Amino acid sequence: MLDAEKTKKETAREQRIFRHGGNIYAPSPTGKWLDFSANINPMGMADEVADTIRAHIVDLVHYPEPNAVRLRQAIGKACGIPMEAVLPGNGASDLLYLLFEMIRPAHVLLPIPTFSEYERAALAARSRVRYFGLLPDMGFRPDMGKLLGACPATNVLVLCNPNNPTGVLLHREAVEMLAMAMKGRDQWLVVDESFLDFRADGTRESVLPLVMRYPHLLVLRSMTKFYALPGLRLGFLAAHPDTVRRLRRGRDIWAVNTLAQEAGITALGLPDYAEKSRALVKREGAFLHEAMERMGIGSLAPTVNFLLLDLHKTGCTAADLAERLRAHGILIRDCSNYPGLDAYYARIAVRTQKENQTLVQAMEEAIQC
Repeated sequence: MLDAEKTKKETAREQRIFRHGGNIYAPSPTGKWLDFSANINPMGMADEVADTIRAHIVDLVHYPEPNAVRLRQAIGKACGIPMEAVLPGNGASDLLYLLFEMIRPAHVLLPIPTFSEYERAALAARSRVRYFGLLPDMGFRPDMGKLLGACPATNVLVLCNPNNPTGVLLHREAVEMLAMAMKGRDQWLVVDESFLDFRADGTRESVLPLVMRYPHLLVLRSMTKFYALPGLRLGFLAAHPDTVRRLRRGRDIWAVNTLAQEAGITALGLPDYAEKSRALVKREGAFLHEAMERMGIGSLAPTVNFLLLDLHKTGCTAADLAERLRAHGILIRDCSNYPGLDAYYARIAVRTQKENQTLVQAMEEAIQC
């Protein structure tokens, strides 16, 4: 009876903490959802990528290229690292679970609030999770002295940079400081850079080139967010070749499907798409930030393609706001289930000008609690 009660409580906790954004497959009162709960490139899928997917559908009668060699070569060339340091996967989350399964760390340290799948993957590997709180009064930026002081007591530190859902960016020098402090110990530094592509200075701020210097450094990258391919699932992990070889032993050689491989190769060769995407996100992010401030909604200045909203001054909870926006056919991310945040935090994605204007108009009505 006690075990059943414990299982029930654990299931309820999982449903609460590990719930993600809105469900676009549920019926919408307007016929179609306008989804601000998922942080996907508002440019949408590039035409060249769509053409590539269509052209290679006939290839699905064959197995994918073993070990995704051409995709690894393309990623390595784009990132300035050897292909032997690259491991593609079905999204960054797939590689996160593989990483924890293969490393099996005893203790994992998570600066919170942050992406919930880190904790879920750690718990799946039977790791013990400790939180390092990021405070609103400090703009959710970590106290680096205290974070460095907490590192010796952990086996894995997972750092989302820029962080989801706050958008806070730690400069490359600060991340390398952590890597240096953890070097030579039985520790791993995992840096999730899934949103860094949205920044014009992403190459300069990335620690991808450092994986050859720090064998205990692992970098995760999603290719589905920036290239608007979440339904296809594609991402990669960069690490020292010795680490990549170790991780490859834990998966089959056809882990990335044919269409994902071909789409990824094409996407990496589209500099104009990347530049236009960053310009759109910067312009529309500024528009949303100004609109939120005008409505009395606090938000950190956007650094990537989403904004964390502080609703305390409005008196409207994130759950109330989300429910009222649903009536307009709009989905946002209620962040009350993020450890480290309360009922008055929500997150919105940056979308196109017309869509953002629609959201602002609906919010002006919805926050009148």
